[in-house]
Amino acid sequence: MALGKIPDWQLDNSEQVQLVQESTLELHGIDVVPDNERTSTLKDIFFVFLGSQMCFGIIVLGSLPITLGLSFYDALSSISVGLFIGSILFALVAPLGARTGTSGTVASGAHFGLRGRIFGTIIAIFTGFGFFALTVWTGGEAIAAAAAKLLGWEVSKNLLAIGAAIIGLLVISAAIYGHKIIVATEKFVSYAVAAVLILISISLFHNFNPAYAGGELALGSVTATWYLSMAIAAALPVSYGIFLNDYTRYLPKDISGTKTILSAGAGIYIGCWIALVFAAAVTTMFVDVTAPFVGGLMGMVAWWGVILLVLVGIVGSQPQGSLCIYGAGLGLQSLFPKLSRVNSTLILAVLGIALVFIGIYIVDMVNMIIAFLAIDQCALAPWLAINIIGYRFVNKAKYSSEALFENQGKYWFSAGFNLNAVFAWISGFITGLMFIHTEFYSGPLTNLFGGVSLEWVFAGVVGGLIYYILEKISGRIR
Repeated sequence: MALGKIPDWQLDNSEQVQLVQESTLELHGIDVVPDNERTSTLKDIFFVFLGSQMCFGIIVLGSLPITLGLSFYDALSSISVGLFIGSILFALVAPLGARTGTSGTVASGAHFGLRGRIFGTIIAIFTGFGFFALTVWTGGEAIAAAAAKLLGWEVSKNLLAIGAAIIGLLVISAAIYGHKIIVATEKFVSYAVAAVLILISISLFHNFNPAYAGGELALGSVTATWYLSMAIAAALPVSYGIFLNDYTRYLPKDISGTKTILSAGAGIYIGCWIALVFAAAVTTMFVDVTAPFVGGLMGMVAWWGVILLVLVGIVGSQPQGSLCIYGAGLGLQSLFPKLSRVNSTLILAVLGIALVFIGIYIVDMVNMIIAFLAIDQCALAPWLAINIIGYRFVNKAKYSSEALFENQGKYWFSAGFNLNAVFAWISGFITGLMFIHTEFYSGPLTNLFGGVSLEWVFAGVVGGLIYYILEKISGRIR
């Protein structure tokens, strides 16, 4: 039987099991993973979300506290506190995938309704699409910067595009094979990239001054700028919440919820902390802290360091980019169930590469990514809050996987929508947009807190609180 000729939805269980055993290609899309195939471990979950941070798309974010004017110690504390808060919010939804055996967007139908899960689906596509583009762009930038230093080439738009194409091909290939390959590469990358970062850190240590005092503060005071940096750091783990259950669905159904939360939370915290603190420390050594991070780092290291950093750009980009476009592909498949997971992934990957080329040749990529992150967080935070509350207080960790695919069933609510969740999400999203500030759009309340980036916090709090109150009134929370 040839792989890829029979869509997932046409295979009966025995055919799927046989094909999975014969190939590393993942055949499961948004369907419920059978119990006999749910063989992932807590260690797998830990490494998936640790390894996915070991790429320049994440590492560069650690330079932001320094470019905002903070001292190294203020940057360190804001990163550490922000990541701790964000990792808790991220991890609390981890058991949902294990209890339902399906992806996060499909599982959200238990709270939003079978049709209402379209909100999570759109967020998953938007988030995965954007982070895939960010990862491909920064990985391509690393290749271009290395070529410039080692070969004396000019960092042109064409060279950036070639680098991005190389990264994109690697990322897409792994995403097509699916869960097993992504988990395996995350483990390898966790060790390999961490080793490279340690070697680079040792080689630069003589230039590092932990007493770096900072520069001109972006918001005029240490306190306000510190809170801005903390909020940015906290938003990073939260942004992965939409993809978490794409991996925990492969855990055994009866696995400890507490251990699942700790495994996911520890993985993403440690991975993000290593990546961001490394970048913050390196940026303090730049002559101009506002210089592009990848190019600045390449310029500081010896030839062997450049080669190692190129490997980080290539190898490190694959798990992160694959994780994101894989999750987005599952989201697209939930909109069009007869479209296979592989085809869904390919469609979005091609569009993602096109977006990167637009960012290289037409629109400023940095401003485009900042705007994407701000809007994405406003949509994601209330969705995540509603799912956490739904899991903890409404369903109390008890779900019917079959009902997630049954019209007129347990999770049908009103015409397929839980209006309480829908209204709460819309309210949270609109609230977040009121505080947003980007080059393309600024909300009317942008300056209410002195420029501190709290839009996602208000979005999540408002959405979660309204959902809890409405569910309480409806009698679903007792």
